[in-house]
Amino acid sequence: MVIWTVGCQSQAAVRRSSHVSTPRNNISNRLIREVAGGWQLNTITTLESGSPTTVWNNYTSSFDYMGDVPDRTCDGNLDRNKRAFTRQFNADCYTEPLPDPATGIALHRGDERRNSLVGSGINNWDISLKKDFPLFRESQRLQFRAESFNTFNHTQWWTINTSYDREVNPASQFGYVTKARDGRHIQLALKLLF
Repeated sequence: MVIWTVGCQSQAAVRRSSHVSTPRNNISNRLIREVAGGWQLNTITTLESGSPTTVWNNYTSSFDYMGDVPDRTCDGNLDRNKRAFTRQFNADCYTEPLPDPATGIALHRGDERRNSLVGSGINNWDISLKKDFPLFRESQRLQFRAESFNTFNHTQWWTINTSYDREVNPASQFGYVTKARDGRHIQLALKLLF
């Protein structure tokens, strides 16, 4: 399955939902039926490869004022096991086009291609557990819900700094993670239905 996002395409994406219920009416022992019966477990799983992104330069302007990109000397993509918070891609694969000494405008447009880097992917599991408890009247129920988003608390980087500024900024964070997706959220609820 291919999922399209804004101007990008993830190479692989899987979204799966599931629902499991424990039986209530088939259990003869009343205590076991009330404790173990009638639970509903729901899951939504999202697995997605990273979205493509482009490296931009922030130092010189190209002579044609089109999109400013650096020169690429090698493939900047790193294997997933070689990535770190401060090194999401090989930043040494990019150099700034030389500027004209008089105007400061780049002598040529960089050769970086659009969407040549692949960002981090998504591994997200949302799980909910629900049960209705009957109350005094047949039409009244107390519903218990426990919901967890990003249940396994996988760290999922969202954006990385792809603005090349290392030649003018000694504290450059080029190649660093700049934003992460939300961590685990858990919510519990009781709801009176009548």
